[in-house]
Amino acid sequence: MYRTKNYSFNCKVSIMYYFDDGPHRYTNDLIDYMISKQDVKISFFHVAKLHYPYAEDVSEYQEAMKKAHDHGFQIASHTYSHKISDDNDEFRKSLVDMDDFIEDITGDRPRYFRAPKGHCNEKCQANLEKWGYQLIQWDTDTNDWDLETSGSIEQRVEDSIDFLKKSFAEERDNYLILMHDSQNYTVNEIAPWIIEKSGMKEKGYRFVTVAECLGDKDGMYTSGRTYIDDKNVDNDLSAVIFENGTIIDGDSDVYMARENENNEDNNNNININDNINVNDSINDNDNIDDYDNNNVNENINDYDNNNINDNISVNNTDYDDIDSPLNFIDDPISQNLDSSSIISTKPMSFLSIAMLCIFSIILIIIN
Repeated sequence: MYRTKNYSFNCKVSIMYYFDDGPHRYTNDLIDYMISKQDVKISFFHVAKLHYPYAEDVSEYQEAMKKAHDHGFQIASHTYSHKISDDNDEFRKSLVDMDDFIEDITGDRPRYFRAPKGHCNEKCQANLEKWGYQLIQWDTDTNDWDLETSGSIEQRVEDSIDFLKKSFAEERDNYLILMHDSQNYTVNEIAPWIIEKSGMKEKGYRFVTVAECLGDKDGMYTSGRTYIDDKNVDNDLSAVIFENGTIIDGDSDVYMARENENNEDNNNNININDNINVNDSINDNDNIDDYDNNNVNENINDYDNNNINDNISVNNTDYDDIDSPLNFIDDPISQNLDSSSIISTKPMSFLSIAMLCIFSIILIIIN
């Protein structure tokens, strides 16, 4: 039996508590609770087929997994059906099947794995290392699953909390706590007690994912993508990821723009990245395309009530130091420009102004 492992934790004064054997009927309640708490991240080691009804068959359980993933909680593997075969091919298949299951739901393949019941001998460990998995166990076991020893749910809750009180009194640098989101009382009593009543948060302890505490946040998934909970964005956009793996930090005052892949190839492009604000009130279906006058080529999209939204390109052929159109960096959330955000490199001629007025009158008549 393999139960402990020496980890090189890079985090101090931190609590990693993770949940095995879900997703199941109580998982979504746990996720909603954790989301409601600021600066709390937890980890899940999921199975697809253990407690009936099975997660592989229940869309609600799968949606809970997706929600946790998108809010920055770690999703990892606990095998497909909570068992490790002595046959290498069968063991490998169980891992691949579970990775496929998680990827189909979340879009990511996990790198982290926990062995059912902690049973992973030297052969198991060698295989996991060869296959590129990070094996995780625990150092603080709540035994929340053991109703038989306690005799009742009430006593089980009390026993688990008493154990945690003794462990927390040691004030270790970090804790790796094992629990199960398949237990109703764990979700509704033991887990909230740790955050609200244990006093550990008041002592300065942080609640982080296992990968983050190991200094391996970018290695949580094989994709290398990382996620962050954005409190300032609607839940549907709570986790925003760039294609190159970088993230938008929702707590920042300025959204980070996508990496401009054209910078090295074209030094003549002027890139504007100065706080383009999101304005959801702009909405229009009228397009004015390809207006060409005095070397001014203005593509004006979504024009409504003197608001201009989207891309404005100016072809400055009269300026020797500008060879290509002015390019705005694509904002990852939206791209709404108010009048102060529009940059003109050349005064508009009388004819240009007159033509815009005529277009405005036409639009008013059409509307």
